[in-house]
Amino acid sequence: QSNGEVEITFQRVGERWKVDEVRREARQEAASLASLRDAAAVTSVAAAFQAAYQSHDKQKLSEVSTVRMFDGCLAAADLSLVELPEATSPDKLEIKLEPRSASFVVTGEREILRLSLLQQSADRTYRVEEVTLYELNGSQDKRLSSLFNSHAVMQAFSEALNDRDLDKLRLHATLDFNRRVWDRVTPATLNALQLRELQP
Repeated sequence: QSNGEVEITFQRVGERWKVDEVRREARQEAASLASLRDAAAVTSVAAAFQAAYQSHDKQKLSEVSTVRMFDGCLAAADLSLVELPEATSPDKLEIKLEPRSASFVVTGEREILRLSLLQQSADRTYRVEEVTLYELNGSQDKRLSSLFNSHAVMQAFSEALNDRDLDKLRLHATLDFNRRVWDRVTPATLNALQLRELQP
């Protein structure tokens, strides 16, 4: 091949030989393919994750995400708060394979979406471990887990403030904030504060 060497691995099944794996080594790293089998598996999981996210199907998300990602981020999240970009054409998709991990990158109109996947040791399947959004016209990156977790903390803090619940306010504040603010406030003075209700 002009764009690199293709290596095909065969396995004998009964009386016939069948293709078991395909690899390609190219001068340009982007054109190389460490494993067609793994690339297909990553693509399948990534597509299932994106479809489940768009339809808010948390049962399906639990099947294609790691336990840490689903239980710690997606299970209680309002998925409508963050929209994931979609590829405008097939050439806007990229797969990167590493030992025991992979990334599936989608370039949208304004943002780049990166799904980080881990290969499970039990059955060698892939599951989404993290989702990161990158701005095309900036240097800011946003992890989905951080976005949802910070929103949950903000919501809990806002509710505690609206309820004038000093114990919960201390629970959701840093030690320094507690020392400077809440440790100097009593329930009586907190009730007397003229605070507008906060909407998370």
